[in-house]
Amino acid sequence: MFVDTEGSAGIHPSGLLLAGFAAGGVAAWATNPLETICTRLMTQASGGIVRYSGILDAFAQIHAAGGVTALFSGSLPRMIYCMPFSALHLAIYESCRQMLAPPSSERK
Repeated sequence: MFVDTEGSAGIHPSGLLLAGFAAGGVAAWATNPLETICTRLMTQASGGIVRYSGILDAFAQIHAAGGVTALFSGSLPRMIYCMPFSALHLAIYESCRQMLAPPSSERK
């Protein structure tokens, strides 16, 4: 279904879209705690009060205040944002790579 069976060794574009979609979702979810910490560090000075002294302090304070769920807050919107981009990125990259690659008889 997702493998091109017409003699080429490539993956069908729908398979590439699905793989990119899944990879983007996993990557967005797994890195969300770092994104949360980064966002809090960047926005802390807007009120004039410095709440966090660094990455580890921000992690400790966020975890103490809200637990693991606070670190993963905003995961769903971030996944919704990242998944379509990752799907298109992988599909376009692989399609271009296959079009620009030399024929298989010339490969070493």
